[in-house]
Parts: sequence; structure tokens; C-alpha cells
Amino acid sequence: MHPDVFTAAVLQGAFAASATLLWFKDRLAVNNLETWAAKQLHAGDTIVLEASANSFEVVRRLTKLGFEVACIGKCPSRQVA
Repeated sequence: MHPDVFTAAVLQGAFAASATLLWFKDRLAVNNLETWAAKQLHAGDTIVLEASANSFEVVRRLTKLGFEVACIGKCPSRQVA
């Protein structure tokens, strides 16, 4: 994740390759991550992050809020399930 901004997309469905894109936001401020997550995410949502330099800090911050978070290596989105 970029140290200053992040991009978020919400998909609905069991598999990313066949899921419906509900919304997409770009250039959200990382320092507002917890506030954004509390407003936009719901209990039971699964958050998937691409592994990068500070991904594990983001995982820690979101897990602290009670979300299930997966951090994966680079792969095509169709492989996320």
C-alpha cells in the first residue's frame, strides 16, 4: 500500500473473477483508514490486500477493528477466491 493513499473496490460474490463491482474509490487517505473502514465496511466483510512494504501494518489496523483481513502476493484478481 502506498504510504499516503490507497484504492478500494467492493466486490460482491463468492469469487473475484465472477463478482459484481459495487464501487471503486481511488486516492483515499491512509491516515483516514480506520474512519473509512468503519463507515464503508460491514461485519463479515473480507478485506484482501496486496502484500507490500506496509501491508502488515494495515492488516494490524483493520484487524484491530474486527475485520477479517487477508494479505496476498501479487496475482491476477481472478485468482482471489
